Amino acid sequence: MAGFFRSYFQRFFVMLFFPFSLIAQYKMPTDTLQQWFYQGNYHQMLKALSNKIDRGDSVSANLYYLGGMAWRHLLNEQKALLYFENAVKRDSSNLQYLFALGRSYSSLSHFKEAAEIFHKILQTDSTHYGARLGLAECYFVQQQYQKALPIYQILLQQDSSNTFIHRRLASCALKIGDVFTAIRFYQQALKINPYDLESALPLVKLLLKKSALDTALYVVEKSLRYHPNSLPLLKMRANILFKKESYSAAIPYFRRLVQLGDSSARTLRQLGICLLYADSLTRAVAVLTQALQHDSLAAFSHFYLGVAYKEQEEFDRAGYHLQKAIDLAMPNFIGEFYIQLGSAFELQLNYPRAIKAYKSTLKFDPSKKIIYFYLASLYDSYYADKQVALLYYRKFLQQDHNSPKTFRNYARARIKKLIETIHFQNGQQQ
Repeated sequence: MAGFFRSYFQRFFVMLFFPFSLIAQYKMPTDTLQQWFYQGNYHQMLKALSNKIDRGDSVSANLYYLGGMAWRHLLNEQKALLYFENAVKRDSSNLQYLFALGRSYSSLSHFKEAAEIFHKILQTDSTHYGARLGLAECYFVQQQYQKALPIYQILLQQDSSNTFIHRRLASCALKIGDVFTAIRFYQQALKINPYDLESALPLVKLLLKKSALDTALYVVEKSLRYHPNSLPLLKMRANILFKKESYSAAIPYFRRLVQLGDSSARTLRQLGICLLYADSLTRAVAVLTQALQHDSLAAFSHFYLGVAYKEQEEFDRAGYHLQKAIDLAMPNFIGEFYIQLGSAFELQLNYPRAIKAYKSTLKFDPSKKIIYFYLASLYDSYYADKQVALLYYRKFLQQDHNSPKTFRNYARARIKKLIETIHFQNGQQQ
């Protein structure tokens, strides 16, 4: 029994005082490293493999490859590259090692080296899907779309159900100016996978550029079945309805956007405009005021708030916001803003300022010939000198050929009546 304890303590003290020397001499079996790798114990596996390399032990190409894959799993592609390079040095004909190396080069933006590796693989195996895809991606990322396009087309022949390839083909077609082909590929991708937001969103944008509002709305509504809380889809639907002037239908979608956290000035302004046209004036004023709090320099928010106040017959407030809109507006919109300002002054019975605003409209936007009719009506109704009214009615008929027939018929009738009135006034003066 004493001999047992003596033997035990001898072993204990050896382990206590010399553990590191013993561990350093211990050589980890290759199958253990592989086992750690396949169990996901990447740090443990890499530490043992690093010790093996530092000791100068023989390391196979496969172990270097597994080490590279371990670093890739740990999202350190730079270190993975070193291991893959060593694997290929030891076995340059192994397509698995070559492909891993090509992917590393590509991930680290070494596209020239990656392309060379992928070409080498394809020379050995022309059906290698991953190498062909890697080569196409190298060209795509470098914006060499003409080179990438035919490679993606070959890939699509190999796998026609791949929505990623459809999207890439759509992107290439779009980059080289073929919008209709891009639309077709996005549509095919959505047909394969109706959940595919990455196809739905760009497809809708392209359809909107082509003014295909109904088709765009169909795509959005179908995609919303699968992604009912998608902020981009909800925004698209709201904007399409807004463009179609379906203001009442758009209101719940703009409200939903606000509930989901989109309280931008633009969204609030569009909601306010919808409420304005839906005759919810009080709510329109509240929302448009809120939009201005987010962006006090937004000309359109001031403009529509001014229009809302005008409809509420709060003309002083209307005049303030319409004038503010004019002060902030880009030249293309000032004419329309002046029309509303003139209308607000006219409703206030402030005819001199209304006339000045209407004339300012023509100064900034001479294409708005309807203004001649407004001026003619003002001078006709509120000024004794009918010559000016007659002049503007005639200008209106001469220059505006697009206004409703009722406006033109009214102008002709007033011209006839004014000529009689002016003739009578002149006769009395004589």
